[in-house]
Amino acid sequence: MKYIPKPLVETADISRGKTSLKSFLQSAVSVVLVLAALYFVLGLLGELLARTLPDRWERKLSRALPIASPSGTNDLQHVQTILAKLTADSSLRQLDYQLFLLELDAPNAVAVPGGGIGLTPELLASVRSETGLAFVIAHELGHHQHRHILRGLGRRLILGLAADRKSVV
Repeated sequence: MKYIPKPLVETADISRGKTSLKSFLQSAVSVVLVLAALYFVLGLLGELLARTLPDRWERKLSRALPIASPSGTNDLQHVQTILAKLTADSSLRQLDYQLFLLELDAPNAVAVPGGGIGLTPELLASVRSETGLAFVIAHELGHHQHRHILRGLGRRLILGLAADRKSVV
């Protein structure tokens, strides 16, 4: 077989990688779809992790987190009785439900892993009725019951590990 070189004019543009707009858009859409599917699958993995995590593990997790310890001040004494009434139901998850003061300058409440419920002094000052406080606490208990905190943490943990792994490679 004899080698016949082609003139440079015919092969000069091959290495430039000229692509059509259609080809570029197909590639861009493919990359976006693959990343979206990866995000979705990793998110589902985080959700599955959160849904299957036993309550005793969540209690241990809460002890390892740097969260404010329960407050023994008089600010929470009247709220503590409301929490005790609401958590008397045996159908709730078996967590260590406890209140703590959350030092923020706005009325707010948060649920943290393991059964913690943080209330701001501004919330306690603005919601004076027992019914209103019970509503706020029940709302936070609902986050615990439906594992909203763990599901969010699980999704962020899995996605964070995946993102960190990509930066190492």
